[in-house]
Amino acid sequence: MLKLLVFLRYTIVFCAVFLGFFFASQPDLALKIVSLGMVGAVGILSFITHVPLHKADAARLGWKTERPDWQFEVGFANLSFGLASILAAFWCGGMRVVLICYAIYLLQAAILHGYRALSVKPVELARLFRSSFLTLIYSVFMIYFAVYLK
Repeated sequence: MLKLLVFLRYTIVFCAVFLGFFFASQPDLALKIVSLGMVGAVGILSFITHVPLHKADAARLGWKTERPDWQFEVGFANLSFGLASILAAFWCGGMRVVLICYAIYLLQAAILHGYRALSVKPVELARLFRSSFLTLIYSVFMIYFAVYLK
């Protein structure tokens, strides 16, 4: 189940980026698609993996713990951003703010993951790529869509 949800998250991000560029000439539609996909759907899916499936997710990340408080905090933050994105897309139009907020949050996560991957010997290149580099790229795309689509 966890692997399916993680795969689904990557698929949603890929589709949202593709559709964001495809509909870039219609900024409101492109922002709605990017916000609903990259923040709304991914935020809610991330909540599910971090909270109800926290043990399997901790094992996947290499961070097994008896106290999953940090996972719950991250899960609740993901859920908050996800729900805020959905509300902004349909009621108040604050999608740019949601994208930028989530991108900043993920930039911090990318830095933390990069630090953890580089601080062990031997350096965990797979973790560095998967958890830091991909997260960094993901956040850069969100900032692009929020800032440059007019």
